[in-house]
Amino acid sequence: MAYIRVSSGKRDLKTAKKLRKRIKRLGISYDRITTDNWDNFLAAFAEDTHDVGKKHTVGIEGNNCRLRHRVR
Repeated sequence: MAYIRVSSGKRDLKTAKKLRKRIKRLGISYDRITTDNWDNFLAAFAEDTHDVGKKHTVGIEGNNCRLRHRVR
């Protein structure tokens, strides 16, 4: 499992597509993607195997929170 943050911006379809494009450009391969139930992610990554729901992302969000607090 890897946590990838390669894009930031608004939570819109343009940003989600930009993220998907950048992942491909970097040559990052994955068997499945895990997201919350965000419509724009569902649309941008529609052709990929998808795990959807907060139960899959809560660990990622907790890790991001810890990193933000330790980096300061």
